[in-house]
Amino acid sequence: MATRFAKGEDPTEILQFNFLDSEGRITKESIKSALKPPYPAKYYINVLLMVIALLVFLLWNYGIIQGTKLGFFCNDPLFSHKYRGDTVMPWMLGVALGIMLPGLYLTVEWIRQSNFEAVFSIEHIFEFYVYFKHYMIGLVIVAGVTELAKTIVGEHRPHFFDTCRPDTNLNCTNGTYIFDYTCTNKNVAMLDWVDASRSFPSGHSSISWFTAIFCAVSTIQH
Repeated sequence: MATRFAKGEDPTEILQFNFLDSEGRITKESIKSALKPPYPAKYYINVLLMVIALLVFLLWNYGIIQGTKLGFFCNDPLFSHKYRGDTVMPWMLGVALGIMLPGLYLTVEWIRQSNFEAVFSIEHIFEFYVYFKHYMIGLVIVAGVTELAKTIVGEHRPHFFDTCRPDTNLNCTNGTYIFDYTCTNKNVAMLDWVDASRSFPSGHSSISWFTAIFCAVSTIQH
């Protein structure tokens, strides 16, 4: 049985490599043959675009590409909360996604096939590859757009004063709007200064929302 694809999709366009043999089947021999260089030109183009997207993401995230620098009201209680760490650690989100995506795919295929062993066939492994690849492409797009929005909006986090400790917030009159400031907190990294003004939109929320929508749509299609 050859790998199933959505209507109108070309496996060579999806996988970038033609893993099918002359009979339209995926075998160990066809996989070895497909993975031998030279690779399709689109593969190198995709790799280049991914590298560029990653570099831009890092430049934004580390504050090398400057975003909007909003001011604040002196001693504004909205930004006077203590920093107590992330509510949801990145590794927790990664583990949750790493378990949920394969688990959902295996469960759906198990229900469809009524045979647990068939789920681990080479055909289904490559179906999961396509499934996961589509997810990763969408995830990169969502993360990039979210980071761009954070940079443009520049909204301060509730712990902005505690993390940044702006110099002009020390001897000012309450209620005065301050346009210019410099972070003075030497106990945190410069990355934390940048992140202190990246409150909206929420990265955790956007990634979780995209994952939920992707899983729902994929389940319906299957």
